[in-house]
Amino acid sequence: MLAKIFQVTTLVLVAWLVIQSGQAGQQLSIQSHLLQRSVLADEVASAKPAADPLLGKINEQLESLAALQKQQDKVSQDRAKKELSDYRQQQDKITTLQKAYILVLEAETARGRKDAEAAVEKLKAGKELIWKSGSYYPEHKKTLQGLMKPVDVTLSAWAGGRLDKDSQAIYSVVQQVLSSQDK
Repeated sequence: MLAKIFQVTTLVLVAWLVIQSGQAGQQLSIQSHLLQRSVLADEVASAKPAADPLLGKINEQLESLAALQKQQDKVSQDRAKKELSDYRQQQDKITTLQKAYILVLEAETARGRKDAEAAVEKLKAGKELIWKSGSYYPEHKKTLQGLMKPVDVTLSAWAGGRLDKDSQAIYSVVQQVLSSQDK
């Protein structure tokens, strides 16, 4: 499980670095292009008087091209921001489900150590994330939110000191949903 977490974390980091690198390269290219246009406009302006109609048309076209480039840059940046936002939201959903799974496993470990208080605390925290994950994944909503009764029964048993009841049925379901997200 930790390997998957590290893989996901590494994937997120690499994706973020690739996006940042691409954006930096794109900005550098745009700045270089705009500088070249500026130098060209300065050369044209210094070569002939401003009253020249040809120079006026060239300046208009340069301004029009600069405005068009700015508009295209904004669209590209907006698209990249949206894609990054969508990617982050998907990663947040997967992270929430992974945290739920980890908390249920930690609760089971605490139960095995006969630490009922810690087991109940971890399972309660996992319950909230399981419910939240159900709303993130509509195709698994019934399955995940259907775990609320088994979680409550387990919590009740553990809180009452009956640590013979395990949470295997709970973490197995969460693991199955998590595995289906890796595909």
